[in-house]
This record gives sequence, structure tokens and C-alpha cells, in this order.
Amino acid sequence: MRSITLCFVICLAQLVAQTPNYTISTIAGTNPSGDDGRAREARLLRPEGIAVDGQGVIYFCDRGNSRIRRVGRDQIITTIAGGGDLFPEDGLPGTAVSLFDLAGIALNASANTLYFSGSAINTIFSLNLTNGSIAVLAGTGFVGSSGDGGAAKRAKFNRPTGLAYDATLGLLIADTGNHRIRRIDLTTGMISAFAGTGNGGFTGDGAAAVASQLALPSGVAVGPGRLVYIADHGNRRVRRVKLDGTLETVAGNGGGQFSQDGPATTVGVDPFSIVVAVDGTLYIAEDAVHRIRVVTPAGVISTLVGATAAGFSGDGGLANNARLDTPLAVTLDTAGSLYVADSSNHRIRRVTLNNALIDTVAGRNRFGGDAAQAALALLTGPQDVAFDAAGNIFFADSGNHCIRRFGLDGVITTVAGIGGEAGEGAENIQATASRLNGPSSVAVDPDGSLYIADFNNLRVRKVDPSGIIRTISAGDVYGAYGLAFNARQRSLYFTDQIYNQILRLDLTNAAAVPIPIAGSPVYRSGFSGDGGPAVAALLRNPTGIAIAPNGDLYVVDMSNNRLRKIDSNGTITTVAGNGEAETVPTDGPLTGSVLSLPNRVAVDAQNNIYISESFNRIRRISGTRIDTIAGKVGGGFSGDGGPALQATLFAPAGLAVATNGTVIFADSVNHRIRRLVPTATPVPPVAARLEARSGNNQTGAIGQLLPQALSVAVLSASNQPVAGTTITFTVTTGTAALSAASVNTGADGLVSITVTLSATVGPVQITARSGTLTPVVFSLTATPP
Repeated sequence: MRSITLCFVICLAQLVAQTPNYTISTIAGTNPSGDDGRAREARLLRPEGIAVDGQGVIYFCDRGNSRIRRVGRDQIITTIAGGGDLFPEDGLPGTAVSLFDLAGIALNASANTLYFSGSAINTIFSLNLTNGSIAVLAGTGFVGSSGDGGAAKRAKFNRPTGLAYDATLGLLIADTGNHRIRRIDLTTGMISAFAGTGNGGFTGDGAAAVASQLALPSGVAVGPGRLVYIADHGNRRVRRVKLDGTLETVAGNGGGQFSQDGPATTVGVDPFSIVVAVDGTLYIAEDAVHRIRVVTPAGVISTLVGATAAGFSGDGGLANNARLDTPLAVTLDTAGSLYVADSSNHRIRRVTLNNALIDTVAGRNRFGGDAAQAALALLTGPQDVAFDAAGNIFFADSGNHCIRRFGLDGVITTVAGIGGEAGEGAENIQATASRLNGPSSVAVDPDGSLYIADFNNLRVRKVDPSGIIRTISAGDVYGAYGLAFNARQRSLYFTDQIYNQILRLDLTNAAAVPIPIAGSPVYRSGFSGDGGPAVAALLRNPTGIAIAPNGDLYVVDMSNNRLRKIDSNGTITTVAGNGEAETVPTDGPLTGSVLSLPNRVAVDAQNNIYISESFNRIRRISGTRIDTIAGKVGGGFSGDGGPALQATLFAPAGLAVATNGTVIFADSVNHRIRRLVPTATPVPPVAARLEARSGNNQTGAIGQLLPQALSVAVLSASNQPVAGTTITFTVTTGTAALSAASVNTGADGLVSITVTLSATVGPVQITARSGTLTPVVFSLTATPP
């Protein structure tokens, strides 16, 4: 993998001004889905939204697999939307389209229609369960906050998550990034604000819901009497909109810590999703503390399922003894069961409320393949890749909560974390015995150390060359997502998605605290600051980060659809992206270029920049141009062994570039690590000489066509034929008529003309010329008839 022939290097050097073509292949991972089999044997990936109809049929968002799936009463699982290659358009079969980042789901049983949200693409879809067709219900696909009072299809959202349907209210949407609950009237198709001002914060209990502040609401539910409940995630509260339109808190004191049972408004809760029973009992999925809590109509809270530590256990036993891992959705059926999307355990679980027993109804472990050939391994949503000095590849197998190594022998091994098991992880022990939780990035120190963005544990961790792991981002909580290691400075840079900032950690000082170098430290997001100091700029959801050979820092400002640069003076500028997103951005000059949900970035030794886009492409910036080098419209998996531009990818994430120009990237939703190998365009041979091939020394009667054509070859110095070279023929002695005065060589390097001798008897010379090459002279003789 590290070797490359001298010829290839020479050819590549001659193409500095060109973007090379690439062939694509998979080097690690496979993707069994489990459709049309038993639901408990299916492999899910981070299930989230969930709904159950009156007959016990389960519908859910298989978020990481980008599908809507159905579990029938016969326990057979099928995909009913997603998994295709087409861009979602009204009327297409749901299984023919490509979907991404599905989060919330709601069922309209009377219309036999399912609604679901595409969080990253800011769109709400409907699926007709009768004929299987899909339609866009709301959203333009672009991030924003607009459209209230108009048609829902023209509205803009910012990471819509939870949904709730009510026959009178219509469809309610937790527009998470806009800090609002919004409502679609399904009769008119109009959208309006239902709760929240659009500015994150906590105000308004006792005031009108539309005049009150929410913070990152993630779930919404309708209870008895059409009271609307809101999982006000950022405020650590469950709030309720009363019939008079005013807002009140029904659970949570705003504190971030778990509190034991008691009056619901006095304890700490961390609500992500909620559902309300017909008797007013409230069920809360708490993602960060891995519990399902229940609030009685009298306002008393208790734990129904789970413990603070993440894990998987308890099937077949009492729910309060079981462990969950990041539950992201709850719903109820009509038979008295609670369903839980146990997201990081990749399962749908069911609690039978009359006896409090828990079991799994769909999903199983997705981790496998250690000590085996990597192409047969089971990965789960890999997020990032990095090379060590020897050419081994390390990657964050995020959904399996571990860091894995793809060796030069093609064998895969786990080097940090316990495959398939999430957790906070012990310190100062062997890394393979300590749990990680959704690691999003990995960086490699030439001394053999690994640095890990342990994303869901909100820390940066280091594995030293002896394999011991410890946390190095002490002093605060960081949503560390992307990492970049600077060997010259002995420092580590990382993006922080919680506070929308970039930080630097001095690795020469074991007690060092990360220092902000860009973005706001007070939870603000936005776009500003170009041309000024990066510490005063605003970012929105920074993800990838890379260091150029000259020390410049490149940052993917994802939700601003931009790539930004921080130079050695600390000044920030935009390199690519104009803030807009397009399904098929145009290649060409960087000026006015479009990046569509860029994700990660890498820089090679020649300062070429590589960017992965969540819209299923890899792009390359060289000089003042940007070009697509892999991926085409629509998500999916295809193309191995062929041209990368004809391949389909699905939400590619982290990428790294080897010294030979090979690009390795995490094809996240395809659960694979794939490779792009440059294929140099052949350099056309240069004409070095002309050579007569036929027709010389002929004799013919005047007025006659010579029997043999005059043929000339154009050859390179290595005797290769040279195509496209112009050869001119002139009569330099005597008289004759030529079939052509100028001819271009074909692929074989040859040209030919015919000659008709004129009325003059005697010698005839015809000269073939091309530029400065030595001419070829044909000597002919014209005789009497």
C-alpha cells in the first residue's frame, strides 16, 4: 500500500496542474442489514424515532443506516424508506430514494401516513404506507429559520428532531437548532410557531409559549386534553403548553446532575424524548444518564429502566435492573408496553408495563472481525482515519465505541475501547480494557501515542505507547469532535461542538488546560470574523480540522457550509464555500464555490486540500480550483474497483492522505473504510522524429496516380507513436498533384497521402515537415507514357 513505482511518481509529477483521477476500493468493513429476516437478528445503527400502530407494528428511524424500517407482528423486519440511490422527490417509491440522518417519527394512523425528519438535511418527509410513495412535507433542505405563516415546503429548519402528530393540532416539530416547536396544519400545508422565540435560553414559565425561550428542544408529545409536552433538552426540563397557550415546567430543576426520586420539578432530569399515556403519565428518555424515568399524574418522578452507567443488560428480567446506552426515543402501544430506542446498543427494546419486564424486539451487536481480514469485519459508522509513520491505518469505529487498527498485513485489531460497549471508561489502565463512548476522531503521534476525541464522554484522551489510557482535556467539558496533531509544536488542536470553538492543548505540559483559539466561549454560534482575529469569530458546528505543512490550520465550519483557515497570526478567513448548499455543487474556481455540509478535511504535503461532504462526495482543492474526486449524486454503496467519480458513497466522514497520494476515508453510513488510489492520466509522448514508412523511390508515367501512398510516422524518443501531429507535404522538385497538403497523425502516429504525377518528365521530390523535426524527402521519377 505504501509502495509506488518510479514511473507513477514521474507521471504524477507531470500532472501538478491537473486533478488526478482515482479508483476506489473497500479495505475494511461490510454492511449486513438483516432485512426480511427476524428483527432480533437484524443489525441496526443508532435507532432513534419510534412509533407503534394499533396492531403492534413498529416503525422506527434506523438513523445510522439511513432507513425507515418496519417490524411486523410476525417479527420480520423490512426497510420501507431509504437505501436507494435517487434524490428524494415527491411520488418516488420510498425504497428508491437516498435518505440521511433520520431522527424523529410520527404516525398518522387515520391517513395511513408516516412522518419523519431528516435532521442534517433540514427536511420533513411523509411516507404513504398504502402505496409506499414518499413526499417532502416541509423544508427546503437548507439550514435556516424562516417560513412561519407560509407554506411548510418553503420553510427552513435547523436540525429538526422529534415529531408528534395530533388529529386537531396537526404535526408538531421540535426544531432543535432554532430553539422552537413549530406546527404544520396538514389541511392547508401552512407552518407556524407554536412555542419558543427562536433564541435559546430559559424564560417564560407562566407566559405565552410563543414568547418564551426554549433551549435545543429535542422531543415533543401530545397528552390528554391536547396538552403539548416539550423535551426542553438544553434547559434540562420537560415543559408543557396548556390550553390557554401558556408554558409551565412539569419536570426538572434545570440542573445537569441526576437526582433521585421525588417531586418532578425539584429533581435533575436530562430529557431527550418524551411520550404521554392516556392517563397523563409521562415517560422521559434521558440520553446522557441512560435512563427511562416516569412522572405520575401527581407529579412524582421515579426511574423505570436503567442506571447512570451505560451498558447492555437485563433482557428477560426486571426493567429497573437493566442497562441502556443513550436511549433517544420512547413510545407507547395500545397494549400497555413502552418501546425504547436504545440507540448506542443498536436495539429496540420493550418494557411490558404490567410486570415491568424488558426484552429486545429488534437489533443485535454490530461489532466483529478482530484478528481477521479487515474486509470481513463489522464496523459501525466509522468517523475518522489516520496514518502512523509505518503506514498502518487507525480509525474511530464510532458506533462500536472503539479505536481500531488496519495493519499492513490487512488484519484488523482493536487498540482502545471495548468493541460494542459504550461507557465512561476507567483511567490509567490498558486502553483495550477502558470503555469509550462514540469516539469521533483519532490522531497519531510519531512516538506511537494515540489521541482520541471521546465525543459522548466529552473529553480528549491519550493512549501512550505502552497502551495506557488517560484523559488529557482536564478542567472543563468539551464536545471534542475533530483532532489535529502538530508534531512540531507538540500540541493538539480540536474542534468543540458544544461551544462552537477551536482549542489548542500544549502536550509538553501535563497540567495544561486547552486554550481557545477560535470561536465564542459562551455557547454562541453564527458566522462572522473573516479578516480578523479568530478568537473573535463565530463558528457554527465546527467539525473537521487539519494542519497544513506551513502550520496554517484548516477548519470545517460545517453548518456555515465553509472551509476556513487560521494563519500563523491568528487571522481567520474563508477558503471555500459561500454559505449556501447545493445537491450538485459546481467544480471550478474557488471564488464563489459551494460546499454542501462539509464534514472533515485533510491536507497533503503539496498543500492540496481534501474535503468530505455529507452530501456523499470527496472534493479536492488544488491552487485556485475545487474538484470532485469521488462520489456522485445520491447516497448508496457502489463502485469498488472502478472510477471513483462513478461510485456512490454515503455520508463520508474522516479522511487522510498518504505520502503516495492515496486517500483513505471513512464511508460512514456504509460502515466501511475505503481507499482512493490516484490513476495518473498518461502523459502524451512528445514528437522526436519523422520516419518514411512507404512510397519512396517510386516510378510512374506522367499523368498517372502512383500505386503506393506516401506514408510518414511520427515517433517519440522512445519510438512510441505520437498522435495529433500536423504533417505538411510540399512538392520541392518537379510537378505533381497531392491528395492533401496537410494531415494530422492518428492514434498509430501515421499519415498518408496519394500522388498524381504531372506532365513534366523527370525527378520529383516531395518533402514532409513537422515543426523543427528533420524533414522526410520522398524521391520519385516521372516517365513518358
